[in-house]
Amino acid sequence: MKIGPLQERWLQSLEQNAERQCIRQLAKKNGDGSYQACCLGEAAIIAGIGQWGNEQPKHAHTYLVNGDRSELADDAFEALGLRGPLGNFQDDKELKVGPAKGVQTLSDANDGGATWPEIAAFIRANPGVVFEESK
Repeated sequence: MKIGPLQERWLQSLEQNAERQCIRQLAKKNGDGSYQACCLGEAAIIAGIGQWGNEQPKHAHTYLVNGDRSELADDAFEALGLRGPLGNFQDDKELKVGPAKGVQTLSDANDGGATWPEIAAFIRANPGVVFEESK
């Protein structure tokens, strides 16, 4: 499978911006206007999918929301060519991504200790496991 132009932009961002990585949420804006994101949140930002909103107003952060979900909505993951809302792997395979072992999704890899560059390297080596089609 060939990686498409939108997917390539996402992978380059993961490779070049590892300092923005966070876990357990799509993305959040910091007080200085910068943001942090999980690998899927970065994909949503690159693709222009999702919107910033106060999902948890008692906190000082602004969160990237996709409806009321903390995973990618159907139209979002389909626009990116992903297999599922959590970056599901083909046939729900349990694989190793960086130090994260036995994971079945990119979300699990991100939250399980894999860095963005490790996630990008995994995707480049296994695009058919992550993507259903080039985008």
